[in-house]
Amino acid sequence: MPAQNKTRVLVFTTVFGALWGVLEMFLGSWFHMVQFPLAGAVMAAQGAVILCVERAYTPVFGASLWTGLVALALKSVSIGAVKLGPVAGILIEAVLAEAALTALGPRRTGFFVTGLACCLEGVPHFFVTNWIFYGKGIFSAYLGLVKALESFFGLGAGLWKEILAVWVAAHILLGLASGFAAVGVAKYLRKI
Repeated sequence: MPAQNKTRVLVFTTVFGALWGVLEMFLGSWFHMVQFPLAGAVMAAQGAVILCVERAYTPVFGASLWTGLVALALKSVSIGAVKLGPVAGILIEAVLAEAALTALGPRRTGFFVTGLACCLEGVPHFFVTNWIFYGKGIFSAYLGLVKALESFFGLGAGLWKEILAVWVAAHILLGLASGFAAVGVAKYLRKI
């Protein structure tokens, strides 16, 4: 790769990674502080858009991963404290985006797959991080809360399945929205 192209990759991965990292530092921290619903999925959708648009500028293997590493470095010095969950999420999203955009290219299909993968990453991420941080008993506590809600409001058994379905559907919708946003931004910038 010529030196000019290496400089271009370095500049774009740093700029887009810094943008993502600053969003994670401030908006992500605020979302978690106010307990914004689906905060992780919203942040993943924003990250997916940034990764897709960045890849449209630098369609080079490794660019998405480097963008994620820059964002991760900034998130690591975030306000308050470093939270392992969001930092791990950034790294996982960068790896998923790298795989999708390498396989499918910086085109519509690649953007939609990246958006869906990044947003759906939050579903297993939630269960794994909760299990790591709180132990397997946390899921019994969650089910106990849902059963108490079922009893209090007179709802039928199995409410947890409906809650889980709505939660996963919201992640899918955010993933699709991020795909549309990435396509729209890339078109506006005349990169696809």
